Amino acid sequence: MRLTFEKPWKATNHVAFELTPSGDGATDVTWRMNGKTTGVAALFSKVVSMDRMVGKDFEKGLERLDRTAVA
Repeated sequence: MRLTFEKPWKATNHVAFELTPSGDGATDVTWRMNGKTTGVAALFSKVVSMDRMVGKDFEKGLERLDRTAVA
C-alpha cells in the first residue's frame, strides 16, 4: 500500500505486510516500509532512526491486527 506523511515533512512510502505461517496454525506478520529520503529528511534520518520515530505506531498497529484476527 502507499502511505503518505504530511508532518514533520511530506513523504510517500510503500508499505508491505509479509505473512508467514508459524507453529500451531498461527501466522507471523512482518510490516515493512520503504521510501526515499531527501533534503532535511535525509539528514534527520542519519541522526534519528526511523524505528524510533514510527516503531511505536507499527507495534500498535500489529497489536490491533492481532486482537482483530484472534477475535
